[in-house]
Amino acid sequence: MEGPWKKPWVILMEGIVLIQLFGRNNGCFTEEKRSLLDFKASYSNYALLPSWVNDSPKSNCCEWERVTCDPFSGHVTHLSLESVNRNSGRTGWGGCLDNTNSSSLNGSLFLSFKYLRYLSLSANCFDGFIWERALSFCYGDSNDMNNVQLNDDVLGLINRVQCNPATGRVTEINLVGLGLSGRIGKGLEKLQHLMVLSLSHNDFNGSITPSLTLSSTIQNLNQSHNGFSGQMPTSFFNMSSIRSLDLSHNSFSGHIPQSFFDSYNFLHYFSLSNNLFEGQSPSRISRCSSLNSTNLSNNHFAGYIDFAVVWSLSRLRQLDFFSNALSGSLPNEISKLQLHLTHFDPRVN
Repeated sequence: MEGPWKKPWVILMEGIVLIQLFGRNNGCFTEEKRSLLDFKASYSNYALLPSWVNDSPKSNCCEWERVTCDPFSGHVTHLSLESVNRNSGRTGWGGCLDNTNSSSLNGSLFLSFKYLRYLSLSANCFDGFIWERALSFCYGDSNDMNNVQLNDDVLGLINRVQCNPATGRVTEINLVGLGLSGRIGKGLEKLQHLMVLSLSHNDFNGSITPSLTLSSTIQNLNQSHNGFSGQMPTSFFNMSSIRSLDLSHNSFSGHIPQSFFDSYNFLHYFSLSNNLFEGQSPSRISRCSSLNSTNLSNNHFAGYIDFAVVWSLSRLRQLDFFSNALSGSLPNEISKLQLHLTHFDPRVN
């Protein structure tokens, strides 16, 4: 029969239970809640993550959307913040997590999460962070997140970033159809060994930073099916290694200077269709001796077009001038021209 005093190990166990019960702030640690609120204030807006509010001292961040806590300790273990723009729990477009007011990801916001095991920020609007994270993929470090090393696919880049195994340089980025939005430019200039950049079928918009300097090694640039506007950056005129350039289905405008094609010796695919370009058709396109397909349809090009220039492109197989305001006479050799064209739409008026 036990005496009136409890055994030491029982007292110890009771003490641990009391610590667990009273050491937590109603299922949510104060420092972790504060970090979540700071993250929302930095990268979100009022329409996103509506449950993330500190409306009372008893507010439990473990019950907030996209937050998972350990059921015993109460520490945050998972932050599933992917696709917040599409799954915010509200109808219509409420924006998305972005870095509009910050040039880099503040990794210190995550340092209070001592037990965090999973963090995903993919399919949001962290455009500048994407390029920084791509660099860390190839160099094998996480400096862009202040050494917060969690799941390697924090921005959803696995299988979308290719690196040169010998040099550790980023050579290819494929972000097709991820629903990304915002503007591009910030951080992209760091990728000076990039060969392929595919951004098509997203929601990128606005003008591209005029000072943006793309890699001179880039061979394939696809920005089609977005909402880009404004004039084409002058850096696009100096991509001497470019082989495929697709800017179709945007709202680019302005004139295409005749010097545009002076350095495009290897260009074989070129499409500006469905934009707002104007002015004369680029006659110096004849300098692109490797050109196989070109599409200038559905723009505002006007004036005379010299089909003799087109005739000089012996490798050309597809040609489309439809829905512009061009004029010109087809050459007598048109029958020979059509022999090597698989698609020819001369409806220039």
